[in-house]
Amino acid sequence: MIELYYKIKGALVQIVLIMLCFVGAKSCGTNYFNGNDPEKIAQYEQMIKDNSFVDATIQDEYTETSIGREAIKTYTFTYDYKINGSDYSIKKVTSSFPPQAQIKVFYLKENPSISTEDPKESIEEEKEKSSFTSLIMALIFGIVGLLLLASLILPLFSKKTKEIEHEE
Repeated sequence: MIELYYKIKGALVQIVLIMLCFVGAKSCGTNYFNGNDPEKIAQYEQMIKDNSFVDATIQDEYTETSIGREAIKTYTFTYDYKINGSDYSIKKVTSSFPPQAQIKVFYLKENPSISTEDPKESIEEEKEKSSFTSLIMALIFGIVGLLLLASLILPLFSKKTKEIEHEE
């Protein structure tokens, strides 16, 4: 009975890993094939050119997320800022606590709701979406997922073959 429990548990873990691999492959592949967004890059470049920034103040509430058994924690904070009497906000995810009380936020003059903490970093992140690395990661995730799937399915066929041989 305990042996069956461990077999089922192992199979479920393997199924979850297979799903994660295929989701990772799809995400990286989508990034590579859809590429970066030239409009976003132009917006970030405009923020740098205009040097349009403002200080944003942290809200009292935040979200804490624990990842895995190692309890790696990330925190999502919301910062508020005002431009021409209108209120806007930006979210920031970080692993450090306590957060900064204020951050410098760059915004697009034509649409202040479009903002980023670091436009240069945002440009690099956007350009990485269509990089060769995304394609390689998609292939790695896909191959690992297929290998895991094969290691889950192939033993089922070998057991059926052995059962057929015993019947003869």
